[in-house]
Amino acid sequence: MPQPANRLAIAAAIGLTATLCLWAPSAAQADPALECTVEGKPGIRIAERCIARDTTRLDLSYTRLSDLSPLAGLTGLETLDISLTQVSDLSQLAGVPGLDLLTTPDGTLYVVKEIEQAIAEWTP
Repeated sequence: MPQPANRLAIAAAIGLTATLCLWAPSAAQADPALECTVEGKPGIRIAERCIARDTTRLDLSYTRLSDLSPLAGLTGLETLDISLTQVSDLSQLAGVPGLDLLTTPDGTLYVVKEIEQAIAEWTP
């Protein structure tokens, strides 16, 4: 099996899209199975993808996402699209202070002043 970086080159050469995700254990994260690295930067595994912790915009629409708890580690997140996902509880987003644009599972777009309202409406 090729090394991870070589897998990206091979995938690109044959016209496939691939994501490099290397597991990196960390004592700082409660669940080490969620830890990964993206281009040498610390990341977290969300919806079967490795997302850099410094990500500011994230589109998780049309995924099987149902649990937002890993997003608490993305403190710089500003824009999030979780439309057409299986998410039913947005309470975890209260720990993402910079979020100013949110698309909820039903496709409704909320701007910064409305996000607290969206979290309240989507919290069981």
